[in-house]
Amino acid sequence: MTSLPRRLATGGALIGALFSGPDAAAYCRTTTRGASTTCASGECCMVGKPLFWRNACVGFSMHRAGTVKRNIPHRAARDAFTEAFARWAAVTCPGTAGQPSVFGVALPDVECAVPETKLDAPNQNVVVFHDSDWPYGDADNVIAMTSISFDASSGEIRGADIELNSANILLTCPFPAGGTALGTDGQAAGHDPSSENCFSHQAQSGGVDFASVVLHETGHFLGLAHSLDPTSVMSVQGQAGGAWPRSPRADDIAAICDVYRPDGTRSTGDGLVPRGACDPTPANGFSTACAEAPCSGLCCSIGVPPVPSPWPSAAATTFLGLALARRFRRNIDPRRPRPVRS
Repeated sequence: MTSLPRRLATGGALIGALFSGPDAAAYCRTTTRGASTTCASGECCMVGKPLFWRNACVGFSMHRAGTVKRNIPHRAARDAFTEAFARWAAVTCPGTAGQPSVFGVALPDVECAVPETKLDAPNQNVVVFHDSDWPYGDADNVIAMTSISFDASSGEIRGADIELNSANILLTCPFPAGGTALGTDGQAAGHDPSSENCFSHQAQSGGVDFASVVLHETGHFLGLAHSLDPTSVMSVQGQAGGAWPRSPRADDIAAICDVYRPDGTRSTGDGLVPRGACDPTPANGFSTACAEAPCSGLCCSIGVPPVPSPWPSAAATTFLGLALARRFRRNIDPRRPRPVRS
Protein backbone atom coordinates (compact mmCIF):
# COMPACT_ATOMS: atom_id res chain seq x y z
CA MET A 1 0.00 0.00 0.00
CA THR A 2 1.17 3.50 -0.65
CA SER A 3 0.09 6.61 1.21
CA LEU A 4 0.42 10.32 0.67
CA PRO A 5 3.54 12.05 2.05
CA ARG A 6 3.52 13.03 5.71
CA ARG A 7 0.56 10.85 6.55
CA LEU A 8 0.37 7.06 6.88
CA ALA A 9 -2.63 5.11 5.65
CA THR A 10 -4.87 3.95 8.48
CA GLY A 11 -6.68 0.65 8.88
CA GLY A 12 -3.69 -1.48 9.86
CA ALA A 13 -1.49 -0.61 6.90
CA LEU A 14 1.58 -1.75 8.80
CA ILE A 15 0.22 -5.04 10.10
CA GLY A 16 1.94 -6.95 7.31
CA ALA A 17 4.27 -9.81 7.83
CA LEU A 18 7.82 -8.67 7.33
CA PHE A 19 11.07 -10.57 7.28
CA SER A 20 14.44 -8.97 7.84
CA GLY A 21 17.26 -9.77 5.48
CA PRO A 22 20.42 -11.60 6.54
CA ASP A 23 22.39 -8.34 6.84
CA ALA A 24 19.77 -6.60 8.99
CA ALA A 25 19.10 -4.24 6.09
CA ALA A 26 16.19 -1.82 6.16
CA TYR A 27 14.11 -3.86 3.74
CA CYS A 28 11.44 -6.25 4.95
CA ARG A 29 9.68 -9.29 3.54
CA THR A 30 6.14 -10.43 4.08
CA THR A 31 5.58 -13.72 5.86
CA THR A 32 2.67 -16.06 6.41
CA ARG A 33 2.06 -15.09 10.05
CA GLY A 34 2.68 -11.37 10.20
CA ALA A 35 4.60 -9.06 12.48
CA SER A 36 5.70 -9.96 15.97
CA THR A 37 3.70 -8.19 18.68
CA THR A 38 6.93 -7.68 20.66
CA CYS A 39 8.76 -5.98 17.83
CA ALA A 40 10.53 -2.79 18.89
CA SER A 41 9.91 0.43 17.00
CA GLY A 42 12.15 0.79 13.98
CA GLU A 43 12.80 -2.94 13.66
CA CYS A 44 11.68 -5.33 10.96
CA CYS A 45 10.84 -8.50 12.88
CA MET A 46 8.33 -10.89 11.39
CA VAL A 47 7.30 -14.46 12.04
CA GLY A 48 6.25 -17.23 9.70
CA LYS A 49 7.53 -18.16 6.26
CA PRO A 50 8.39 -15.49 3.70
CA LEU A 51 6.19 -15.51 0.61
CA PHE A 52 7.45 -16.35 -2.86
CA TRP A 53 6.40 -16.97 -6.46
CA ARG A 54 7.45 -20.35 -7.78
CA ASN A 55 7.76 -19.51 -11.48
CA ALA A 56 10.64 -17.67 -13.10
CA CYS A 57 8.21 -15.16 -14.60
CA VAL A 58 4.85 -13.84 -13.46
CA GLY A 59 1.97 -12.55 -15.54
CA PHE A 60 -0.23 -9.52 -14.93
CA SER A 61 -3.19 -8.12 -16.84
CA MET A 62 -4.85 -4.71 -17.09
CA HIS A 63 -8.57 -4.24 -16.61
CA ARG A 64 -9.66 -2.95 -20.00
CA ALA A 65 -11.65 0.00 -18.61
CA GLY A 66 -8.48 1.71 -17.38
CA THR A 67 -9.05 5.20 -15.99
CA VAL A 68 -11.18 7.94 -17.53
CA LYS A 69 -10.94 10.33 -14.60
CA ARG A 70 -7.16 10.74 -14.82
CA ASN A 71 -5.18 11.70 -17.91
CA ILE A 72 -3.46 8.32 -18.15
CA PRO A 73 -4.34 6.56 -21.42
CA HIS A 74 -4.71 2.82 -21.19
CA ARG A 75 -1.66 2.06 -23.29
CA ALA A 76 0.49 4.42 -21.22
CA ALA A 77 -0.67 2.73 -18.01
CA ARG A 78 0.00 -0.77 -19.32
CA ASP A 79 3.43 0.24 -20.61
CA ALA A 80 4.26 1.82 -17.25
CA PHE A 81 3.62 -1.49 -15.48
CA THR A 82 5.72 -3.33 -18.06
CA GLU A 83 8.53 -0.81 -17.54
CA ALA A 84 8.29 -1.08 -13.75
CA PHE A 85 8.69 -4.86 -13.79
CA ALA A 86 11.62 -4.45 -16.19
CA ARG A 87 13.32 -1.99 -13.81
CA TRP A 88 13.16 -4.48 -10.95
CA ALA A 89 14.62 -7.20 -13.19
CA ALA A 90 17.41 -5.01 -14.58
CA VAL A 91 19.27 -4.10 -11.37
CA THR A 92 22.77 -5.42 -10.76
CA CYS A 93 22.95 -7.48 -7.58
CA PRO A 94 25.65 -6.56 -5.02
CA GLY A 95 28.82 -8.62 -5.24
CA THR A 96 27.87 -10.14 -8.58
CA ALA A 97 27.47 -9.18 -12.19
CA GLY A 98 24.09 -10.88 -12.19
CA GLN A 99 20.51 -9.69 -12.04
CA PRO A 100 17.41 -10.85 -10.16
CA SER A 101 16.13 -14.08 -11.65
CA VAL A 102 12.52 -13.00 -12.16
CA PHE A 103 10.57 -10.81 -14.55
CA GLY A 104 6.99 -9.74 -15.26
CA VAL A 105 4.97 -10.49 -18.39
CA ALA A 106 1.99 -8.45 -19.64
CA LEU A 107 -1.01 -10.65 -20.44
CA PRO A 108 -4.01 -9.58 -22.58
CA ASP A 109 -6.43 -7.03 -21.11
CA VAL A 110 -9.33 -8.50 -19.14
CA GLU A 111 -12.99 -7.77 -18.39
CA CYS A 112 -12.75 -9.03 -14.81
CA ALA A 113 -12.15 -6.30 -12.24
CA VAL A 114 -12.45 -8.47 -9.14
CA PRO A 115 -9.19 -8.55 -7.14
CA GLU A 116 -9.08 -12.10 -5.89
CA THR A 117 -7.35 -15.39 -6.62
CA LYS A 118 -9.87 -18.17 -7.08
CA LEU A 119 -9.09 -21.68 -5.93
CA ASP A 120 -11.03 -23.58 -8.58
CA ALA A 121 -11.27 -21.25 -11.60
CA PRO A 122 -8.98 -19.28 -13.93
CA ASN A 123 -7.50 -16.00 -12.68
CA GLN A 124 -6.16 -12.68 -13.99
CA ASN A 125 -3.58 -11.06 -11.64
CA VAL A 126 -5.39 -7.86 -12.55
CA VAL A 127 -4.52 -4.17 -12.31
CA VAL A 128 -7.67 -2.09 -11.65
CA PHE A 129 -8.35 1.65 -11.46
CA HIS A 130 -11.17 2.72 -9.12
CA ASP A 131 -12.51 5.87 -10.80
CA SER A 132 -15.87 6.10 -9.00
CA ASP A 133 -15.03 5.34 -5.39
CA TRP A 134 -12.35 3.70 -3.28
CA PRO A 135 -13.91 0.61 -1.65
CA TYR A 136 -11.58 0.64 1.36
CA GLY A 137 -10.80 3.00 4.22
CA ASP A 138 -8.83 6.27 4.29
CA ALA A 139 -9.79 7.11 0.72
CA ASP A 140 -8.13 10.53 0.75
CA ASN A 141 -4.71 9.13 1.64
CA VAL A 142 -4.40 5.59 0.35
CA ILE A 143 -3.05 5.70 -3.20
CA ALA A 144 -2.99 2.02 -4.11
CA MET A 145 -3.21 -1.47 -2.67
CA THR A 146 -1.72 -4.80 -3.69
CA SER A 147 -3.48 -8.01 -2.63
CA ILE A 148 -1.65 -11.33 -2.52
CA SER A 149 -3.00 -14.86 -2.13
CA PHE A 150 -0.60 -17.51 -0.86
CA ASP A 151 -0.29 -21.06 0.39
CA ALA A 152 -0.11 -20.87 4.20
CA SER A 153 1.98 -24.03 4.55
CA SER A 154 4.79 -23.04 2.17
CA GLY A 155 4.47 -19.31 1.60
CA GLU A 156 4.20 -19.78 -2.16
CA ILE A 157 2.26 -16.97 -3.81
CA ARG A 158 -0.64 -18.06 -6.00
CA GLY A 159 -1.83 -14.71 -7.26
CA ALA A 160 -1.69 -10.94 -6.84
CA ASP A 161 -3.83 -7.95 -7.83
CA ILE A 162 -3.17 -4.20 -7.79
CA GLU A 163 -5.87 -1.56 -7.19
CA LEU A 164 -5.32 2.16 -7.82
CA ASN A 165 -7.30 4.90 -6.10
CA SER A 166 -7.93 7.12 -9.13
CA ALA A 167 -11.22 8.32 -7.58
CA ASN A 168 -9.59 10.32 -4.81
CA ILE A 169 -5.91 10.64 -5.74
CA LEU A 170 -4.62 12.83 -8.56
CA LEU A 171 -2.36 10.34 -10.32
CA THR A 172 -0.22 12.06 -12.94
CA CYS A 173 1.55 10.76 -16.02
CA PRO A 174 4.12 13.31 -17.25
CA PHE A 175 3.62 15.11 -20.52
CA PRO A 176 6.22 14.50 -23.24
CA ALA A 177 8.84 17.08 -24.13
CA GLY A 178 7.28 20.24 -25.52
CA GLY A 179 4.33 20.18 -23.14
CA THR A 180 2.03 18.14 -25.38
CA ALA A 181 -0.32 15.91 -23.43
CA LEU A 182 -0.31 12.22 -24.12
CA GLY A 183 -2.89 11.25 -26.73
CA THR A 184 -5.69 8.70 -26.52
CA ASP A 185 -3.27 5.91 -27.39
CA GLY A 186 -0.82 7.04 -24.71
CA GLN A 187 1.67 8.47 -27.20
CA ALA A 188 2.60 11.98 -28.34
CA ALA A 189 2.86 13.03 -31.95
CA GLY A 190 6.37 12.69 -33.27
CA HIS A 191 7.51 10.27 -30.58
CA ASP A 192 8.47 6.66 -31.05
CA PRO A 193 5.46 4.63 -29.77
CA SER A 194 7.76 1.89 -28.55
CA SER A 195 9.59 4.22 -26.15
CA GLU A 196 6.86 6.42 -24.60
CA ASN A 197 5.36 5.63 -21.19
CA CYS A 198 4.84 7.40 -17.88
CA PHE A 199 8.52 6.83 -16.98
CA SER A 200 9.72 8.65 -20.09
CA HIS A 201 9.59 12.22 -18.76
CA GLN A 202 10.25 14.09 -15.54
CA ALA A 203 7.55 13.88 -12.88
CA GLN A 204 5.05 16.73 -12.80
CA SER A 205 4.53 19.03 -9.84
CA GLY A 206 1.14 18.64 -8.24
CA GLY A 207 -0.56 15.30 -7.81
CA VAL A 208 1.14 11.95 -7.28
CA ASP A 209 3.62 10.58 -9.80
CA PHE A 210 1.97 7.52 -11.36
CA ALA A 211 5.24 5.95 -12.53
CA SER A 212 6.77 5.90 -9.06
CA VAL A 213 3.55 4.49 -7.57
CA VAL A 214 3.61 1.71 -10.16
CA LEU A 215 7.21 0.85 -9.31
CA HIS A 216 6.30 0.70 -5.60
CA GLU A 217 3.24 -1.50 -6.15
CA THR A 218 5.05 -3.90 -8.49
CA GLY A 219 7.59 -4.28 -5.72
CA HIS A 220 4.75 -5.49 -3.49
CA PHE A 221 3.50 -7.71 -6.34
CA LEU A 222 6.96 -9.27 -6.55
CA GLY A 223 6.90 -9.78 -2.84
CA LEU A 224 8.69 -6.85 -1.24
CA ALA A 225 7.19 -5.26 1.86
CA HIS A 226 7.60 -1.69 3.08
CA SER A 227 11.18 -0.75 3.84
CA LEU A 228 12.43 1.12 6.90
CA ASP A 229 14.69 3.15 4.60
CA PRO A 230 12.82 6.42 3.87
CA THR A 231 14.77 6.95 0.62
CA SER A 232 13.82 3.60 -0.91
CA VAL A 233 11.20 2.76 -3.53
CA MET A 234 9.51 0.56 -0.93
CA SER A 235 9.31 3.25 1.74
CA VAL A 236 5.80 3.47 3.20
CA GLN A 237 5.65 7.17 2.31
CA GLY A 238 6.71 8.99 -0.80
CA GLN A 239 9.04 11.96 -0.86
CA ALA A 240 7.87 15.56 -0.75
CA GLY A 241 5.85 16.33 -3.87
CA GLY A 242 4.06 12.98 -4.05
CA ALA A 243 6.66 10.69 -5.57
CA TRP A 244 8.82 7.68 -4.80
CA PRO A 245 12.10 7.00 -6.61
CA ARG A 246 11.61 5.80 -10.18
CA SER A 247 14.46 3.31 -10.00
CA PRO A 248 15.31 0.82 -7.23
CA ARG A 249 17.70 2.20 -4.63
CA ALA A 250 20.42 0.25 -2.78
CA ASP A 251 18.02 -1.10 -0.14
CA ASP A 252 15.49 -2.13 -2.80
CA ILE A 253 18.22 -3.84 -4.82
CA ALA A 254 19.40 -5.76 -1.75
CA ALA A 255 15.82 -6.91 -1.17
CA ILE A 256 14.97 -8.08 -4.67
CA CYS A 257 18.36 -9.79 -5.05
CA ASP A 258 17.97 -11.59 -1.71
CA VAL A 259 14.65 -13.02 -2.87
CA TYR A 260 15.37 -13.70 -6.56
CA ARG A 261 19.05 -14.54 -6.54
CA PRO A 262 21.16 -14.33 -9.70
CA ASP A 263 22.07 -18.01 -9.40
CA GLY A 264 18.38 -18.87 -9.86
CA THR A 265 17.58 -19.81 -6.28
CA ARG A 266 14.96 -18.32 -3.96
CA SER A 267 15.31 -17.66 -0.26
CA THR A 268 12.28 -19.26 1.44
CA GLY A 269 11.23 -20.47 4.86
CA ASP A 270 12.35 -23.93 3.78
CA GLY A 271 15.76 -22.84 2.56
CA LEU A 272 16.92 -22.07 -0.94
CA VAL A 273 14.74 -23.46 -3.73
CA PRO A 274 15.28 -23.46 -7.51
CA ARG A 275 13.03 -21.43 -9.75
CA GLY A 276 10.30 -23.06 -11.75
CA ALA A 277 9.80 -22.76 -15.48
CA CYS A 278 8.86 -19.43 -17.01
CA ASP A 279 5.08 -19.73 -17.28
CA PRO A 280 3.20 -16.43 -16.72
CA THR A 281 -0.19 -18.14 -16.65
CA PRO A 282 -2.09 -17.31 -13.43
CA ALA A 283 -3.16 -20.06 -11.03
CA ASN A 284 -5.72 -22.44 -12.59
CA GLY A 285 -5.29 -20.84 -15.99
CA PHE A 286 -5.97 -17.42 -17.51
CA SER A 287 -9.39 -16.01 -18.37
CA THR A 288 -10.41 -12.52 -19.48
CA ALA A 289 -13.71 -12.83 -17.58
CA CYS A 290 -14.47 -13.46 -13.93
CA ALA A 291 -15.33 -17.11 -13.44
CA GLU A 292 -18.00 -17.74 -10.82
CA ALA A 293 -18.25 -21.47 -11.43
CA PRO A 294 -16.37 -24.23 -13.27
CA CYS A 295 -16.55 -23.62 -17.00
CA SER A 296 -19.05 -25.53 -19.14
CA GLY A 297 -19.98 -24.97 -22.76
CA LEU A 298 -18.55 -21.87 -24.44
CA CYS A 299 -16.12 -20.17 -22.05
CA CYS A 300 -14.06 -17.02 -22.36
CA SER A 301 -10.67 -18.49 -21.57
CA ILE A 302 -7.51 -18.07 -23.58
CA GLY A 303 -4.13 -19.68 -23.38
CA VAL A 304 -0.90 -17.83 -22.63
CA PRO A 305 1.92 -18.60 -25.08
CA PRO A 306 5.28 -19.68 -23.69
CA VAL A 307 7.62 -16.83 -22.83
CA PRO A 308 11.30 -17.17 -23.71
CA SER A 309 13.55 -16.87 -20.68
CA PRO A 310 16.21 -14.13 -20.70
CA TRP A 311 18.61 -16.46 -18.87
CA PRO A 312 20.57 -19.49 -20.08
CA SER A 313 18.61 -22.71 -19.61
CA ALA A 314 21.26 -23.99 -17.21
CA ALA A 315 20.39 -21.28 -14.67
CA ALA A 316 17.20 -22.62 -13.10
CA THR A 317 15.30 -20.05 -11.05
CA THR A 318 12.13 -19.72 -9.02
CA PHE A 319 10.19 -16.55 -8.19
CA LEU A 320 9.91 -15.41 -4.58
CA GLY A 321 7.58 -12.52 -3.90
CA LEU A 322 6.70 -10.67 -0.72
CA ALA A 323 4.27 -7.97 0.28
CA LEU A 324 3.14 -5.89 3.22
CA ALA A 325 -0.16 -7.18 4.55
CA ARG A 326 -3.01 -4.79 5.13
CA ARG A 327 -5.11 -7.62 6.54
CA PHE A 328 -5.28 -11.40 6.58
CA ARG A 329 -8.33 -13.55 5.99
CA ARG A 330 -7.84 -17.00 7.39
CA ASN A 331 -9.23 -20.06 5.69
CA ILE A 332 -10.48 -23.12 7.50
CA ASP A 333 -8.37 -25.47 5.42
CA PRO A 334 -4.68 -24.61 6.08
CA ARG A 335 -3.76 -26.00 2.67
CA ARG A 336 -5.90 -23.40 0.90
CA PRO A 337 -4.27 -20.10 -0.11
CA ARG A 338 -4.76 -17.06 2.09
CA PRO A 339 -5.16 -13.59 0.62
CA VAL A 340 -3.12 -10.73 2.01
CA ARG A 341 -3.38 -7.08 1.11
CA SER A 342 -0.71 -4.39 1.25
